[in-house]
Amino acid sequence: MNAKLTTVLCLCLASLMTRGQDLDTPNGYLDYIGQQYVAVSKEQWDYMKTMGRGKSAKKVEKRRLELAQSILTAKRQIARMPGFQGDKTFRDSVVHFMNVSHLVINEDYAKIVDMEEVAEQSYDLMEAYLLAKEKANEKLSAASEVVHKEQDAFAARNNVRLIETETKLGEKLRKGSEVFQYYNKVFLIFFKSQKQEAYLLDAFANSDINGVEQNRSALLNYSKEGSESLKDYAAFRGDPSLSAICRQLLQFYSDEAENKIPVLVDYLVAYEKFKEIESAFQKIKPLKITQPDIDRYNNSVNELNTAINNMNETNEQLNKKRNKLIDLWNGRVNAFFNKHMP
Repeated sequence: MNAKLTTVLCLCLASLMTRGQDLDTPNGYLDYIGQQYVAVSKEQWDYMKTMGRGKSAKKVEKRRLELAQSILTAKRQIARMPGFQGDKTFRDSVVHFMNVSHLVINEDYAKIVDMEEVAEQSYDLMEAYLLAKEKANEKLSAASEVVHKEQDAFAARNNVRLIETETKLGEKLRKGSEVFQYYNKVFLIFFKSQKQEAYLLDAFANSDINGVEQNRSALLNYSKEGSESLKDYAAFRGDPSLSAICRQLLQFYSDEAENKIPVLVDYLVAYEKFKEIESAFQKIKPLKITQPDIDRYNNSVNELNTAINNMNETNEQLNKKRNKLIDLWNGRVNAFFNKHMP
């Protein structure tokens, strides 16, 4: 499973025209807060990047708890700072961000860990899981925006010259967010059809002809709708690789629903017919069995055998092609992240 990461803004405390951490000077005051903040933001980014790459949240649970503690420690250090010449506005905005960060990591992501357990059970649950991550990170973005505004106001009040360039960490956050947003849009398009196919195959395994037909129709619709939706995500920074393999998978699902599943349905129909004829045949007393009875039974056996052969051949083709395409998808996903993730 692969998870979604939305915009998480780092406090891009601009490079200052001085050094040192003298809290009695505006430059030193900003520098000290910036060092605390950037250290926490880097930990946040590493954790969320790991989550976004599909790492199980359960497997990095210890890391989440450590991050929550790091945020608390940094918050306490900043909260103990005096206001600069009595002005606590900037300091308090950073403390507020740390409070929001701790809430998101300690509570929101704790719920997200639980949601991950069931996310793959349905498209709606997966969408809700990704939305929960997006909403959690939006909280961080809003709090971070307040800090940026207060930083600029602090600099203006104290005649501090800031070099208005984004830090390397801030650039990573921005670019990484774009990578995850694109990936998750394409992933959800793929996942919707993949999950629908799973429902279809479950219905077939249960010999539910009506269920197969209903899920076959849904799969055909989803795969065609997905192909249309992919037009909006044809490429990422000129790279069409992820969209292209997703389109191949959707074409596979469409062909499966339209041309291959009817063969499997023929088998289910032939099996049901055989069971009826066999049951009726077994009820006939041996001395009353006629040649037409025998012919009817033998014909049903031949029809069933033909249907079984066709089903096995079709299943083999589907499994081989599906496995190949899923392997290609996984390979393209890894290549995509290796190429675009900062």
